[in-house]
Amino acid sequence: MIIYGWRNRINERYSGQFHCPKCDAQRAYKYMTVDRYLTLFFIPVLRLARMSEYVECQTCLRTYTLDDLAGIPANSGMVTEFKAQSLASMQQKNAGMGCAMAVIGGILLAVGMLILLGLVVFQLTDENGPTYNLVGFFGLLVLCPLPMVLVGLILTGAGIIARRKALESGTPSTAPVY
Repeated sequence: MIIYGWRNRINERYSGQFHCPKCDAQRAYKYMTVDRYLTLFFIPVLRLARMSEYVECQTCLRTYTLDDLAGIPANSGMVTEFKAQSLASMQQKNAGMGCAMAVIGGILLAVGMLILLGLVVFQLTDENGPTYNLVGFFGLLVLCPLPMVLVGLILTGAGIIARRKALESGTPSTAPVY
């Protein structure tokens, strides 16, 4: 039995000084993100989505979204930088997910083709002749390797398209090249 689910994790990304609207002064902050992860056996395995991001004042402990802070001239540079980094992180994640989808699709395609080859060889070398039990042979082909090959092809194509779109959308030079 596989136990799976999801869990949100709060991560501290940056810290520094900003102008807090409540304190009306320069205060220390922490830039936090809340990410949703897929879990297997209660272990976070894969980040699924960014749920939210906010700035937390370390003095009054109030939280502000980036849109809340964008109207304050003293914080405009910080907000612009965080939004650019968030966009770059999302583009890099999309490129990585496209690559992962293409690899998983390729593996499924290869395994499906190997199973298909094994079934054909077994059918052709059967002691009763290659035409013995053709209904069972075609039924086995439809149930096992053909769906696996089709899913592999679809995943590979979707992964290549997703990676290409992410790279064409202006991923910054900090993104890894596969």
